[in-house]
Amino acid sequence: MRVSTNWLSERMLGQIQRAQSRMIDEQGHVATGKRITKPSDDPVGTGRVLGLLTRGANNNQYQRNVAVAGQDLAASEAAFGAIHDLLARAHELSIQGANDSLGASDRSKIALEVSELIAQAVNVGNRQHGDRYLFSGHRTNVKPFTEDIPGSPSTVTYNGDTGIIEREIAQGERVDVNVNGTQFFPAAFQRLIELRDALNADDRTAVRNSTGALKASMDEELTIRSEIGARVLRVEAAGQRHEDEYVLVESMRSSLEDVDLSEALVRLQTQETTYQAALASAARTSQMSLLDFLR
Repeated sequence: MRVSTNWLSERMLGQIQRAQSRMIDEQGHVATGKRITKPSDDPVGTGRVLGLLTRGANNNQYQRNVAVAGQDLAASEAAFGAIHDLLARAHELSIQGANDSLGASDRSKIALEVSELIAQAVNVGNRQHGDRYLFSGHRTNVKPFTEDIPGSPSTVTYNGDTGIIEREIAQGERVDVNVNGTQFFPAAFQRLIELRDALNADDRTAVRNSTGALKASMDEELTIRSEIGARVLRVEAAGQRHEDEYVLVESMRSSLEDVDLSEALVRLQTQETTYQAALASAARTSQMSLLDFLR
């Protein structure tokens, strides 16, 4: 049976193209470091890699949520730390002001410092984290506390709501990241105002009563700060779990998708050799066919 020149040429061309395609595939694996560069490389492995990518994306979102929750809680914790220092100083001043050896002018001077503590406490209550007020509940764009008389208030009004802000730090796990302003501040402000007024009125009995009231506020502050601390621990634990998950997912993805470079280089060399052999074979066959034609 005589083989036609066209059929032979097409067959040789197909061999060359297949060899070239395999060589290019191996070049891609070496260049990218990936065993799977297109779904046809490993359809089953591709599906598993896509699943891991989705799992990793979800984990990354939880890591971002954990970071935001941690920042929110740290800001609130710092604010309550500042309030603790103010209340501790006011408590000291109440003890000092209750001293029977002091006169009205002495208590008036102490009242001036208490007035400054009130202003500082209101400023802490109005703290912001970024562009959000910490203690306004859900009304984070509203300044939570306003004084009826700026600088010398008799009352401080709360303008926020009682909303609790939650962050999802893991699947099915949410944590409160705020303290709404009604939980602590109004009572603390009022006790500071009562101490100031008692000092200005030279009312030693009322000053002594303020000592106990301020101690109660300090205890309330410590309770809230302990609750914040417990939430911080939950957030940190979730963050550690997500870090572990990231390492696991990346390891699994790498084992499926990444190439063994030494093996890939061997395969590339083999495919290059095969491609060169196909070219050489085609060249020899073409020469023989031409001689046959001339004879």
